Amino acid sequence: MSQTIDIQVTFDADSILKHDTTPSTNPNEPRSVNSKYVFMVVADDEAVSGNGGSTLTVKAETDDTIRWRETTPGVDYSTILYAFKATTGEELITTPQPVTSEVTVPLPNKDNLTEPGRQKIKDFFWNCIAQTPGNVIYHFNFMIVSRSGKIKGYYYWDPYINITDPTD
Repeated sequence: MSQTIDIQVTFDADSILKHDTTPSTNPNEPRSVNSKYVFMVVADDEAVSGNGGSTLTVKAETDDTIRWRETTPGVDYSTILYAFKATTGEELITTPQPVTSEVTVPLPNKDNLTEPGRQKIKDFFWNCIAQTPGNVIYHFNFMIVSRSGKIKGYYYWDPYINITDPTD
């Protein structure tokens, strides 16, 4: 039975901007980011290795869906994934595509914290299907955006995924 693997990617935007004094202003020429500022997390039983680090190996099997979502600690900056490029193994997955959907999520109720409210929000993620066992090395481009909407720089990092054979 296929499953959905949700990869949460957290970028330390404050540190990236602090240590990169010349960020790229061209989305077609993003700068490589130091991997120590990127953290990828999946459910523990979906990780083979690297959970919480910049290079994550997941237990994806053929026909599994893989989704990436991005976040940034704090409120001063946000990150947005904007381009995917496989450098090795692109034939092992469908081409990742951005997806936007509307979802209802809980909202804390400050008048009664034990009874949450609900709100509709736009959800955004990248989505692909694992097709064949093997390794995929890829670049994900992302931008850092200030609270006012000003783009602070374009970057990429190069993680990989490992699609396992269900008989392994």
